[in-house]
Amino acid sequence: MEVTQKDFVRIMGKTNFFFKGEDHPAEQVSWFKAASYCKKIGKRLPTRLEWEKAAKAETKTKYFWGKDPDANYAWYGGDYDLGHHPVGQRNPNSFGLYDTSGNVWEWTSTKDIERSKFSGELLDKRIAMGGAFNVSANLITPDSSLSLYANSRLFNVGFRCAK
Repeated sequence: MEVTQKDFVRIMGKTNFFFKGEDHPAEQVSWFKAASYCKKIGKRLPTRLEWEKAAKAETKTKYFWGKDPDANYAWYGGDYDLGHHPVGQRNPNSFGLYDTSGNVWEWTSTKDIERSKFSGELLDKRIAMGGAFNVSANLITPDSSLSLYANSRLFNVGFRCAK
């Protein structure tokens, strides 16, 4: 499951979440903090490929549940003011994983190899997967990704850990 605010605070201490709720996803967490949390509990962030494979759960359809969007499986297209939702409230995939589509984007350990258009320097970006509560249905597929600066702290980006 996505790491909850309650679990994050228990390990990392007080944090300023944007949408607050003990059972809501830990968000406003940089990639560095997410990786540190996973390490502290003896785990790690999944790679993009691991995340995608787990989210697809061996299905071949656009979504892990079928070919059409379904609010029984994911939070998406929602009102910005309402924010994300408690984790584990929608139906899981066949691997038993919740919230791999929608709710919040999730950090992976995968770097996005991109150079600055201006300086040519490598940018410190990481890949987030899965879409969020505030995006359309076409962005909550298992292969939906977003490239973000590793130090980004956003209200619609959280994470989960892998063994």
